[in-house]
Amino acid sequence: EKFVFHLPAQLKMEQAAPLLGAGIASWSPLRTWQIGAGSKLAIVGLGGIGHLALKFAKALGAHVTLITRAPHKIQEGLRLGADQVLLSSDMTQMASVKNQYDLILDTTPDHHDLQPYLSALAIRGTLVQLGHPTELEATLYPASLAFAGKSIARSVLGSVQETRAMLAFCAQHG
Repeated sequence: EKFVFHLPAQLKMEQAAPLLGAGIASWSPLRTWQIGAGSKLAIVGLGGIGHLALKFAKALGAHVTLITRAPHKIQEGLRLGADQVLLSSDMTQMASVKNQYDLILDTTPDHHDLQPYLSALAIRGTLVQLGHPTELEATLYPASLAFAGKSIARSVLGSVQETRAMLAFCAQHG
């Protein structure tokens, strides 16, 4: 009974099901890092977690950039509310956001280089790994993290309390 959640009347069961996996996985770091109005957030990847992270972050009032390697996801990202969409393969676009983001949620499950995303973090910014790739590029430069107070974190799922809060937020914000 500790792990049973009351669904608000505004949420149908089929709407709530994805929230209990991808939803809480994206909600928890947004709340942990206190994302809200005035925050600058980037989301790497537009799969299930990235989709919900984008919708949550916009509803929380953040400025949201989607970073994708798939050009066909640009319009989808904009439709979901992204303020900006960047192609990760375009180094000019990536260089244009150097030191910009308070938080980057990396939802990519594939092998990839973190350095372009670490460069996009603002001073004291955090890159949170949600995609759980089996392997990461080893081109991390600890000094570039330390001198700017940047950090890398991982997040898996949220607590029971966070899940209840997320369900209430979804009911309130549609």
